[in-house]
Amino acid sequence: MENKKIIFIGPVGAGKTSAIQVVSEIECVATEAKISEKTDVAKETTTVAIDYGRVTTSGDVKAHLYGAPGQSRFDFMWDMLSEQIAHDADGVVMMLDNARECPQSDLKYYLDAFSRLIEGKQLVIGVTRSDIQASPAVSDYEQWLSELNVDAPVQFVDARNSSAVYGLVEAIVGPVKQQSVSGMPHASAGSGAQLGA
Repeated sequence: MENKKIIFIGPVGAGKTSAIQVVSEIECVATEAKISEKTDVAKETTTVAIDYGRVTTSGDVKAHLYGAPGQSRFDFMWDMLSEQIAHDADGVVMMLDNARECPQSDLKYYLDAFSRLIEGKQLVIGVTRSDIQASPAVSDYEQWLSELNVDAPVQFVDARNSSAVYGLVEAIVGPVKQQSVSGMPHASAGSGAQLGA
């Protein structure tokens, strides 16, 4: 059976752990710990190692989902992820929080911090919390990416909504056998959530 890897990156509170948990067909390995330093996000825990989950495509390919910690104090984990665990990843999902102070700075920061990992791979941008802060718009993200010569689809998503997250994953690995409410898999309709504008 073929295996693929997708890496979830982005700032604290952007929804990386939630996204992996909502679509994983196995019990997600989450490495959350109580936050010990002040962050801009109102949450009590943060990822301190690497989260892990898995989905299966309709072609029976196992897609392994890895979530990087968002805080820069864990940048040594970013290096380990980029150079050892995920150097052969098939794609990267960057989760960004639209309600943070400067999402454009976050975009640039994580593009730079993970540039070696992203290079030559499919990149997909999922922007959360647009229900709380509608601006910047998807078109703003697309413009920023264009200015940086980065080609990546952008989508507003709710990281707690499996259909939205499947759309991000499917942009990299194709249709996924989605889990139904009963926990039994069913075939994807193929598009999940539409990416791009």
